[in-house]
Amino acid sequence: MAAGVRAQMITVDLNHPSVKLTAQLASGFPGCAETFESMVKRSRPAAAVNGTYFCKKTLKPVGDIVIAGEERNFGGMGTAMAITADNRVVFRRVEWGRHQDWSEYETVLAAGPTLLTGGQVDARPQEEGFTDPHVLGAGSRTAAGLTSDRRLLLVCVPSAVTLTRLASVMKALGCADAMALDGGASVAMYYRGRVIQSPGRKLTNLVLVYEGARGEQLAYVSRPQQRPALLGQSAWARYERGRDELDEGRPEAAVEHLKAAADLEPGNASYHLALADAYSRLGMETERSNALARAGRCYSDKQLHHDALVQYETALAANPRNLEARRGLADAYAALGMAEQASEQAQKAENTAFEIASTAPGAAAALVTRLAGEVADGKYVERNVGFELPVPPGWQLIPADSPMAVKMRSTSKPYVAVLHVVSLAGPVDLRAYEELFATENFKHKLAARKVTLSGRKGYEVLYEEFVMDRSVGSRYLFTATDRWLFILACSTYAEYYEEARQDFQSIVDGLRVTQ
Repeated sequence: MAAGVRAQMITVDLNHPSVKLTAQLASGFPGCAETFESMVKRSRPAAAVNGTYFCKKTLKPVGDIVIAGEERNFGGMGTAMAITADNRVVFRRVEWGRHQDWSEYETVLAAGPTLLTGGQVDARPQEEGFTDPHVLGAGSRTAAGLTSDRRLLLVCVPSAVTLTRLASVMKALGCADAMALDGGASVAMYYRGRVIQSPGRKLTNLVLVYEGARGEQLAYVSRPQQRPALLGQSAWARYERGRDELDEGRPEAAVEHLKAAADLEPGNASYHLALADAYSRLGMETERSNALARAGRCYSDKQLHHDALVQYETALAANPRNLEARRGLADAYAALGMAEQASEQAQKAENTAFEIASTAPGAAAALVTRLAGEVADGKYVERNVGFELPVPPGWQLIPADSPMAVKMRSTSKPYVAVLHVVSLAGPVDLRAYEELFATENFKHKLAARKVTLSGRKGYEVLYEEFVMDRSVGSRYLFTATDRWLFILACSTYAEYYEEARQDFQSIVDGLRVTQ
């Protein structure tokens, strides 16, 4: 018990040179999640807890992640736990949207918010970009804290507590500085072969603790330049074992070994291709696409652009929304002097980025029909549902992912607008609905207000988020009839937002809901 709260705790002695901390990503990352048990089985740590928050729709972590000196995810928010090669740990608030210089650290994992600074409660979640009610309210929690004698405490609180109460728990345990990690259904803890706290969902990232790391475990704590000498042999052994498992018809077992080989030697395209083969046999197309994109990146890094192009195209055939593969394909075409194809793929990459930013809300009622409107006099007219949406000069309709969405983009600028239509079983509270939508997607809310949209009560929100390291600004407007909820999303890169304002406003002003 600490501060009257039951807590589970792992103490990590940072003074011991054999102790190493790092982060782990789910198999198939980015865009994939994995069971906690599978992740610790593959990485074989002495201890592990869940890491940072992630969007439940895209599975993208919200904070920066650096593993063995290599940035694997940019989030640009929250508080980071940064760890040097000699086990010096600092907690540092991250300025929203800014790339940090993590070059002196081997491992970084940003979650947050800060709980304690210098022994004093210092929780200011909104200043760090957190607006999710699940983060701001009471819930089960995981936290990391540092004592004055250089011990790192990894703490799980299974009961529902607020951030302030969690800060009191960490202070009672002797921490001078502390930060929150992901919570709720993500709370997970493992210690010496036993799962102490099992999460309620698959995870995208973990914090790992090694004690006397040796052999292939060094993959998770050594810098890239050390890997060839230390780990090449271990990677090859894992690769061969994975291939044997595939030959014997055990693709699930093969994934464990081939993912380990790819972790050990991430610059070896053969390991990613073998992993893609294993995912294919399991019907895991998203994971297969990600592995192929990583193989393409390996080839690109070695200037083998024709080989890279093949892998990127295959990755996109498996998952057309794979943004890493789409941008990689554009780069490969550019490197081969194929400017027209490069431009086409770059535009498709923009479409995908804005599609992610203007994602349909997953918390709504099931879609029950399909839009079947037509363009007339510069408007998209849908008579079955009952609405009109203007198509501004210089814009064109483009295919949308959902049968209940209309999507268009500027032909000359990186501007995209999407209207989502969702069937309702009854009245909806627009503000509550928006909060639930934002909760699912970890969007950074810049402003919100009540508005009138098409003569009806509406709710408008401005969001900012990062898609493949670029800031995307989105203007969302919500309104509803008795039968339908309308969500209009206008998105562009942040640096274009002021320039796009007039086009976006013409779309908003021209929306007419007729039923």
